[in-house]
Amino acid sequence: MVLRYFPLILYFFLFQTICGANNGANFKIMKELKPTVTLFFDNRRSKSEGNYPVKLTIYYAGLKKRYSTHIDVTLSEWEKIKGEKLRDSNLKTIKRKLLAKTTKAEKIIEDLKVFSFSEFENKFFQKVPIKANHSVEHVFDNYIEQLTKEGRIGN
Repeated sequence: MVLRYFPLILYFFLFQTICGANNGANFKIMKELKPTVTLFFDNRRSKSEGNYPVKLTIYYAGLKKRYSTHIDVTLSEWEKIKGEKLRDSNLKTIKRKLLAKTTKAEKIIEDLKVFSFSEFENKFFQKVPIKANHSVEHVFDNYIEQLTKEGRIGN
C-alpha cells in the first residue's frame, strides 16, 4: 500500500524542499524576475592598438544579451576603471560615460512594466523620427550634435 503512494509522497517531499515549504503550511513566494545590468570587458578579440570593447550586458530569465557601448579600453585601463582610486582624468571621463549608459539601461528597465529584450532595445537605441518639415541637413546636424555629446567624434 505504501509503495502505491510512493511517487506522490516523493513529489510532495521534493516540492517542499524546492519551494522551501514549512511543513506544507507556508510556501516561499518566488522573487519576481528582474533584469540585471552589468558591464563586460570583452577580451575575446582585440581591436586596434590592443584595445578591447566594453559591453553592456543584460541578464533576464537565464538569457543574456550584450550591447556595444562604443567604448574601447586596454586591460590595464579597465583594471584602473574598476578600481577604487582613479586619478587619470581621461579614465574618469570613460568611467562616467559607462556609468551613464548603465544608469540609462537601469532606468529603462525600471520604466518597463513587462521586460522584453526587444522593448528594451527600442527604448535604449531610440531613433529620432524624421519629420516632414526637417531637411536632411537638419537631421545630420542633430546626429552630429548627439555624437559629440557622447564623445564619439571621428572622421
